[in-house]
Amino acid sequence: MTRNRYSNAIIKEVALAAMEPAGREFAEWTKQEFRPLNAPEYIFTVGVARALAELDFRPGVYCEYNAKAAIRKSNRLSRGRKLSKIKNGSRVDIIVTRQDLTPMFAIELKGRVNSYTEKFSEAVHRIADVVGPKGDTTMPSGMVLFGVDGIKAESHEEAEDNLRERIDELRWGAQDDFRRMGRNYRVPVPKIASIIPVEDYDDIWCWTFCALIIEPGAKS
Repeated sequence: MTRNRYSNAIIKEVALAAMEPAGREFAEWTKQEFRPLNAPEYIFTVGVARALAELDFRPGVYCEYNAKAAIRKSNRLSRGRKLSKIKNGSRVDIIVTRQDLTPMFAIELKGRVNSYTEKFSEAVHRIADVVGPKGDTTMPSGMVLFGVDGIKAESHEEAEDNLRERIDELRWGAQDDFRRMGRNYRVPVPKIASIIPVEDYDDIWCWTFCALIIEPGAKS
């Protein structure tokens, strides 16, 4: 594994792990009136950015980074490339850079997501636009981090099955979206943080945070 791939793997792991503490801190502020999944997106953004900035290899971590600048700095072949969801003022929630300030990873963050909505689609395509379809970039992949909970069930096993099914639906929603638009990207099996079981009176359900990875498809 090259140093860049190793660094990207660590970024994915650390960023996903930072979601739950950020959400739980918000829940504490509200005296538990709101659940961790209900934290505003900027709470997750700050929590993830702080965790990434503390990594041993000391990357640069930028919030609300101009998307077109990220493309320009990471891909010399980007001029004239057709973009789906990026306009002049578009920004990416987090861009992680090497010490020489070259962009190496892009992250969009969402709170609770239970269906493939237009806003979620926009985040997915924004990451795709920044990464590019051919892998000829210093950012070989990016991801959308989000929270998800499952449909209420009669047992913890059924609740977890419901949760995983919902995550699969989001993954295939993204992949089908790319296919329908003729965009050459792939969406691997999402990374899932710890699954948290919940019992509210007679209701059984669970929740977690996920990382939906966006990668270039096969080179044509």
